[in-house]
Amino acid sequence: MKRRPRRAVARSTLGAVTLALMGVGLAVLALAASAGQARGDTFNGAPSAGPYLLVLPLLAKDAGGVLPPSAPPTPRTATSTATPTPTAPGAGSACMAGFCLRHTSSYRSTTGTLHVVGEVANTTGVAAQYVEITADFYSASGQLLATDFTFSAVGVIPAGGDSPFEVLLFNPPPGINSYTVRVTDFASPPYDAPISGLVAIATNVYTAATGTLHMVGSVTNGSATTYRYVQPIAALYDAAGNVLRVDFTFTSPDTLAAGQTGTFDLLVFSPPPWTSYRLWIDAAR
Repeated sequence: MKRRPRRAVARSTLGAVTLALMGVGLAVLALAASAGQARGDTFNGAPSAGPYLLVLPLLAKDAGGVLPPSAPPTPRTATSTATPTPTAPGAGSACMAGFCLRHTSSYRSTTGTLHVVGEVANTTGVAAQYVEITADFYSASGQLLATDFTFSAVGVIPAGGDSPFEVLLFNPPPGINSYTVRVTDFASPPYDAPISGLVAIATNVYTAATGTLHMVGSVTNGSATTYRYVQPIAALYDAAGNVLRVDFTFTSPDTLAAGQTGTFDLLVFSPPPWTSYRLWIDAAR
C-alpha cells in the first residue's frame, strides 16, 4: 500500500540550495508537496512509553567544549549496494508500522536550538521514501509544549536498511523536560529506486586546532547511473552506541558519472567526546 507524504522535500533541491549558500551564487528553492492521505494511526493524549512512542528525557548537553578521542577510529567503508542489518530493537528503541527508531539522543547547541538525533530502520520488507520523523516535546507534567519534524537523511531507505535523522527545534519554549519520537509518514513503495553503486570511504579523520572534526574521503560511482548532488552523511556515536551528531556534505564534484570518483571533507563543529562513526550515501538521479 502506498502512503503519500504530507510534506515531501526533494533532496536534490536541498542540495542545490545548500551549494548556493556555500557561495556558488545561485539559490534555487523548490518545494514538492503532496496532499496525500493521512495515516490511519493516531497518537492522542499524554506521552506514553508504549510500543508506539520512544519517550526519553531531554539531555542538556552543550556543543561548546571539545574533547577529541585519544585515537581516531579505524576508517570504515560504507556502500549503498550492501543491505545493512538493523540492530535488534532493545532498550532505547521503539518499533511501529514497520520502522524502528533507535540510538536516539538529544542536545542543546550553543545557539539554543534543540537537536534530537538517532537512526530509523526500515523493517517493512520494501523500500520506503520520505520517511518522516516527528519529535514532540513535553513538560514534566506531560503538557505538550512544542513539536517539529524531519525526514530521514537517506531519501529512499531500502528494505532492511536504515538512515540517520536529526530533528531541529529552533527557539524552544522554556520548561521542556522530555520528548517522544515517532514515524508519522512515509511513501511505500517509493517513487524512486534506492541509490545503489556508490561506495564511500573515509581516508582520514582528525580534529583541527579549532576543534572542528574533519572526515576526509572519497565516493566512487560503481554503477552505470549518473548521480547528482552526491551526499556523504555521517553519524558520531558514544561508547553505548547512541547517536551524538549527524552531519553531511557534498562531494567535489557533486555529480558523478559512471566510474567517476569525487572527494569530500565533512565537517562536524565542536563535537562531544565520541568513540566511533558511520557513513551513508545519498544522491539524486
